[in-house]
Amino acid sequence: MYQNAKKGFTLIELLVVISIIALLVGILLPSLSKARDISRRTACRALLGGIGRAIEIYKGQYNSMPWARELSTVPSFQTELQSIIDIPISKALSEFAEEKQFKCPADNGPIGDEASKEDRESFGNFDSYFERERTSYDYFQIWQMEYTAPEIYNHMLSHGDSKILVMNDFEPFHGIRNTDGSRNGLYGDGHVTDTVSGK
Repeated sequence: MYQNAKKGFTLIELLVVISIIALLVGILLPSLSKARDISRRTACRALLGGIGRAIEIYKGQYNSMPWARELSTVPSFQTELQSIIDIPISKALSEFAEEKQFKCPADNGPIGDEASKEDRESFGNFDSYFERERTSYDYFQIWQMEYTAPEIYNHMLSHGDSKILVMNDFEPFHGIRNTDGSRNGLYGDGHVTDTVSGK
C-alpha cells in the first residue's frame, strides 16, 4: 500500500513564486509612482485654472491685476507700495478663491540637488511652501516693479495675454529643474500648461 504524499509547495516552487512576485512589484512600482506624479501635476493644473478664474473675476471687478507679493516672506521691491502689496496672492484673492486652492499637491518645500543646506535650514520647520508662504506659486512681481497693476491689466487687454506668465510653481515640483513639465504655469488668458522657468 502506498501512502498519500502530502500536497504542498516545495522549497523551489516557493522561491519561484516569491521571485515572480518580486519581479512584478519591481515592474509595477515605477508605473504607480509615475501615475501618482501625473495625478499631482493634473491636480495642480486644475488648481491653477481655478486661480486663473479668480484673477479674471478680480480683473473684472477692479479693472486691475491683483496687488500681491511674490511670496509673503520675500521683501517687496516697491517700498512706497509696501502697505499695499504686503500680502500673499492667496490673501489678495481671498474674496474669489479659497486659500487651499493655492497649495500644489506636489509642494514639499525646497527640493532637488540645487536646494542648498542653507535653503533647507532657512526653511525652518515647515513642510511646504504653502505652509510657510500661504501659496505654492510665484506671482510675478516684475509687473509691480515696472508697472502698476492697472497698467498691466490695460497692456493685457491691448496686446493679448496668452503669452504673459502670471504665476507658476515656485519650485519644479513636477520634474527635473529646467525641463518641460517640471512646473505648471498660469498665463494671462487663464490657460495652464507646462512652463520652464530658470529660477
